Amino acid sequence: MIGMNSNKHSPSFTLPLFMPATYFYFLLTEHKESIGVAFHKTKALWREFVKNWPYYEDKFHFPGVHMLQEEEAWPLLFLYSTKDDLMCYTFVEKVIQAQKELNPDRLILSHNFVTSGHVAHSKNHYKEYWSLVRDFLNKV
Repeated sequence: MIGMNSNKHSPSFTLPLFMPATYFYFLLTEHKESIGVAFHKTKALWREFVKNWPYYEDKFHFPGVHMLQEEEAWPLLFLYSTKDDLMCYTFVEKVIQAQKELNPDRLILSHNFVTSGHVAHSKNHYKEYWSLVRDFLNKV
């Protein structure tokens, strides 16, 4: 992973350069956001990333990227939303498709809540959310 050393006087702190650009690109192309909105959302995500850097223990963390190539056999349940400002729904759908292609026999269920924000599915769609979780667990 290509990054930069941002502070030679502190412990190693490698900051990947592609993450904000990739997220910005997804917002423009997949979410069809305006440049201003895409910039605002990218800036907000970047602030959270930098603020939480100490918790990453100097390891880069971008939610979901490893899922494009993960080849385990355990069942997967993807609960996501078109209105999620932090995790692009199109990326989640690409991960779902990649997982189905990698292992067609794997149990992979998904549901797009469409209107709920980031991690707000249970709050906004309580009965539906827990019904999906129960159904998934009953199939496992």
